[in-house]
Amino acid sequence: MEQNWKLPGCPYKGLELSAGLNVMQAKYDNYDLGTFTLDGEHMEGAPNHTLCLTAVYHHPGGLYGRADVRNVGNIYYYDASAQILQEAVYTNLRLGWLYRNWDIYAFAHNLTDEEYINASKSTSMTGGIIGFGDCRFIGVGLSYSF
Repeated sequence: MEQNWKLPGCPYKGLELSAGLNVMQAKYDNYDLGTFTLDGEHMEGAPNHTLCLTAVYHHPGGLYGRADVRNVGNIYYYDASAQILQEAVYTNLRLGWLYRNWDIYAFAHNLTDEEYINASKSTSMTGGIIGFGDCRFIGVGLSYSF
């Protein structure tokens, strides 16, 4: 099930609010790994829900801002002996100024520096590999459109 909402007729000119919700209940059926089975277990790497909230503001003078908050529900990863469960909230910001064909902006990805796992694999050679998501990243940008 996926649902997206946009708030029409926002009380402030230039402000746009939106939200999105995705709920997923994916489970394995007759899945045998040789040493154990995942029958009836949650699908690996598939979050049980995602919730996104976004606010965007555009001022007539060219200033703009955008804030995104994303909640990713439980994500299951399996190895030979355990189940890793992960839930995280990510926040991204962007503030800028549009002038003629120029866009000057500052941004922050994963503003709260949330630590999260974005991959997990168990192998007989390595024992296990876990990939972590991006840490906080702050920067500035300049672009020109023609």
